[in-house]
Amino acid sequence: MNSVKGLNIRITTNFSDKQKIMEQSFLAIAASGSVTLELTKYRTPTIVVYKTNLLTQLILKIFVKVKYASIINIVNDREIIPEFIFQDFTEQNVVSEIKNIIENESIRKKQIRFMNEFCKNMLLNNQNPSDLIVKNL
Repeated sequence: MNSVKGLNIRITTNFSDKQKIMEQSFLAIAASGSVTLELTKYRTPTIVVYKTNLLTQLILKIFVKVKYASIINIVNDREIIPEFIFQDFTEQNVVSEIKNIIENESIRKKQIRFMNEFCKNMLLNNQNPSDLIVKNL
């Protein structure tokens, strides 16, 4: 495990370390993708960020017709996990949301509650998250 000089940030590429870190984290910032499912499994409040070049952004806006990037938001058809995508992914927006989650326990608990429901529904219905996404598209 490595450290980023001057910051209290740990970087790891070891799978078991990664799982422990996700489980023990108070908050995560993640690129949209399967990592959001892993963080949901551990009920770790998350902020989703995603940025691409302008051409890719334009292509995605033309062909992708979902409102959200994270599976939790897609399934619930509302923003449970804050998302900062494309031009909304700014330092100011992310820092503001970090403060919001840290300072407002109710926001944190709401995210965890929806993560619990999502996990329960996946287990009870024995659903594959990929199938669920396709169904909601």
